[in-house]
Amino acid sequence: MNLLICRRIVARIRSCVGLSSTFIRNAVPSGSYRRCQTLSSSPYYSRTDLKGAVLGMIEKDVKSKDWRLFVSTLSGDQLLIVLETLDEFGAELSGKTLVTVLTYLAKCSASSGDLRTIQECRRLLFILCGPASVPSVLNFQQYDAEFLWFVEKDFSSSVDILTKLYCRYPNEKRKISSMAAHFMWDAVTIPVEEKLVRLKNLVDNVRIFFKGCYNIPALNLWRPCFLSSNFSLRRMAEVIIEENPRCIEILPGKVVNLVKDAVDRDDVDFYHRMIELVLKYPNLHDYLAPLLNGLLVHHCVRGDVRNVEEVVNSILTFGIRISPESLPLFLNFLCSHRRNRRDDPRTVKRRFASVCVSCIVSCIYTYTFSDADSFEEFKDLTGLRTDHLMSASFLPVLLTSLLFLGPLVVLWQEQMIKKLCDLSYWRGSIFDIFWLRNYVVAPFSEELVYRSCLIAMLSKSTRCLRLVMVSPLFFGVAHVHHVIDSVGKGIPVKTALLMAVFQFGYTTLFGAYSSFLLMRTGHFVSPLIAHAFCNAMGFPDFTAIWYSDGIEGRIRRMALFGGFLAWLALLYPLTDPRLYGGSVHWTQC
Repeated sequence: MNLLICRRIVARIRSCVGLSSTFIRNAVPSGSYRRCQTLSSSPYYSRTDLKGAVLGMIEKDVKSKDWRLFVSTLSGDQLLIVLETLDEFGAELSGKTLVTVLTYLAKCSASSGDLRTIQECRRLLFILCGPASVPSVLNFQQYDAEFLWFVEKDFSSSVDILTKLYCRYPNEKRKISSMAAHFMWDAVTIPVEEKLVRLKNLVDNVRIFFKGCYNIPALNLWRPCFLSSNFSLRRMAEVIIEENPRCIEILPGKVVNLVKDAVDRDDVDFYHRMIELVLKYPNLHDYLAPLLNGLLVHHCVRGDVRNVEEVVNSILTFGIRISPESLPLFLNFLCSHRRNRRDDPRTVKRRFASVCVSCIVSCIYTYTFSDADSFEEFKDLTGLRTDHLMSASFLPVLLTSLLFLGPLVVLWQEQMIKKLCDLSYWRGSIFDIFWLRNYVVAPFSEELVYRSCLIAMLSKSTRCLRLVMVSPLFFGVAHVHHVIDSVGKGIPVKTALLMAVFQFGYTTLFGAYSSFLLMRTGHFVSPLIAHAFCNAMGFPDFTAIWYSDGIEGRIRRMALFGGFLAWLALLYPLTDPRLYGGSVHWTQC
């Protein structure tokens, strides 16, 4: 009964796959004939049984024809088990048989579209039989799409293939190098850190690829390694250049795009790495200017003072000019930084100290080089007197307030005068460092330097009227620098220049009026208080006066014109030198 069953199984196998009993006996180790019958009749072989069948065929050295008959009955997954077994024990087969079997397997897989089996067959052909054994139909150059697929699916195996090939077939270095170049060319385009790390292992094992004719592929590998955040890969980028000096000649073509990438990415670390690279090779020095300008813009936008100073120092060191694109942002940074520093309490205190030193130096210089023969004469020339102090403090500011009668009426109508009459306001202002700067220190220093000391130095050689008109020009020019602040605020350059001209005009006019007060009263305190009062009032808002409607508008306009007429009428009477104990300057006129 059992014999009948065996005969039926063998007949079925012969009818299905056309295998002879001799082939089955040879394919399976001795004593396993019944096991082979079950194996051949089953449509789904187990991994162990299939591997055992392949081992038996290897031991018996089955002919290529029988191998083709055997593998033709297998599916894709079963073929991979066969290939795995051949990878381990295929070296025992004759080279011709192995090449025939693997080529047949690859062609069958190609017809069915099984790329995975194709790549595995090709891998075994490379490793077990050498690069020369690979038919053209399986060559890397002919199957770029398949090869890229293989790299993406099994990158580590690709690295192992090339590494083993290089070690096993030293006589095939040229072909292996060509394969490695093609491999790296495509592999480096896949931006995966792990793949680059494995690729580094390949490079470490086959450094010969970077010598001689391997410039272009090496640079294609250099770029992703240079861009990587992995330190070992960055070091690998340096090794590529060091071991292949010819790459330096081609490097400028790569750096052009990297400079653009640095500007687009706006990454400080990448900027610094690019600058280090450019400084390292003389033929890249032309790219230093755009990099430093880009880094300057980066730090200016972020308001990083220390880094801006470092970049500017580097620009000056290398003799690089700031580009037209970077200059507006740099000026804007200077202006905004200046504004920020201006309101810093520490900056204000330092400037207080600087102003004190400047005032002392100005007084010493004036006392030394003026016509004063004694300290009393020096006090008369500079107006630093203490007699008639009450009239010198009250009358000039009363006269000045007539010019601001219109704005004062606006403040009274808007009930802002009540705030100025509140003692708590003055109590808090006295200890406010910014209030002291605007209404005490600034008027004091400007009047002392631009009025007292300057007029004392010019009074001997300049007539009164000319002195009143010339000395304020220095004061007006001292305010022209505000054009930089205006540009920093985003105001167009033409508008900023017009504003600066206008500011120069009214500061010069005020300087002339202040000089007139000093020369008429002979007191430094007169222009000082008038200056502080003008700072507090600011430039008159004529629109609030001229375009006001109703009775309030008429009152404002009447106050404005009436105050101006009163100021003209009282200008000389209220500044009569006799009210202030005489004036050295006006006596000489």
